[in-house]
Amino acid sequence: MLISIHGGPKHQERPAYINEGFYQYLLSQGIAVVAPNIRGSSGYGMTYQKRINRNSLGNCDLADLAATARYVLSQEWVDTGRIGLFGASYGAFVVLSCVARLPEFRWAAAVDFFGPSNLVTVAEAVPPAYRATAIEVIGDPEVDRESLLARSPIAYAENIKTPLFVVQGARDRRVPQAESDQLVEKLRDLGVEVRYDIYPDEGHGFTRSSSQTKAYVDAAEFLIAHLRNTAS
Repeated sequence: MLISIHGGPKHQERPAYINEGFYQYLLSQGIAVVAPNIRGSSGYGMTYQKRINRNSLGNCDLADLAATARYVLSQEWVDTGRIGLFGASYGAFVVLSCVARLPEFRWAAAVDFFGPSNLVTVAEAVPPAYRATAIEVIGDPEVDRESLLARSPIAYAENIKTPLFVVQGARDRRVPQAESDQLVEKLRDLGVEVRYDIYPDEGHGFTRSSSQTKAYVDAAEFLIAHLRNTAS
């Protein structure tokens, strides 16, 4: 089973053929997909959408993912030892939060596409055009530094035991490469299995179809290798 968390955070998961058929391919390989619209998602009213803002980011969304995981684990047909995570951008922040702050679920694998690992450094690096929005959603790095660090996955890196695949664009201005660099370096020092793919000509997302195809194919194969029961 894969739990996939959308970006935004105010995006919304809907039934659609997206990301090179990523979900459909995993399903064809025997991996079920749950893609929840946790608090912060659009489509459920502004109150629901704004519940993620400031101190709630990294808290209420993590509670929603814990509830999702408990639901998944309650299903008799789910192999409780083969639950994986996938997310891009904000969704990858939630993925990293899960493996760092909810280790009791013993995640079997996780994929992080250009996700913030340190809310202090990512807030400090926000371009001027996005700064007001970042302060509204994430917090002010000058005023909320302690709270931001307390909600940052990197502050709990010692808890991460999950095999991790990190994808990062070298030209990303919203989530700079330093966000992935610092986490990967720390996890490798701790002996955690990490695959790290950097796309030199990509930013926050993929502008080239060849990059998107490669990234999603590689992510799918990584998840299949760690989640599918190859002995069956």
